[in-house]
Amino acid sequence: MDQEIEESIKKECNDIMYWNSKEKQAKKAQDEAEDRLLDFIEEHYKDQLPIDGKIVDIKIGKYEVCVANQRNKYNTILYVEEEYKPVIPVTLESATAEDAPSWALAALSSLFSKTEEE
Repeated sequence: MDQEIEESIKKECNDIMYWNSKEKQAKKAQDEAEDRLLDFIEEHYKDQLPIDGKIVDIKIGKYEVCVANQRNKYNTILYVEEEYKPVIPVTLESATAEDAPSWALAALSSLFSKTEEE
């Protein structure tokens, strides 16, 4: 096998090993953060925790934390998400009211006129 090819293969193998170790570090850090979060939730949100193997979403600020009860023995965090705010669609009126540039108004006008023709 060509020396250059062998070196390229070794480099790619090293990259894979590096990213595998980073992935393990990230997983460990995530698990630790979830454990700390669960400790806070169990201490300060006792009244909202699920029972009897159920799942509950707890809203904390802009976050939604999904907590599951495992056979009435312990709780686990299933996921943490940021609150989703739907995007407000742009209309010709809203663009005009916000003093949009002329090119944006022209683009909106052409879109709306095509929709009306169909």
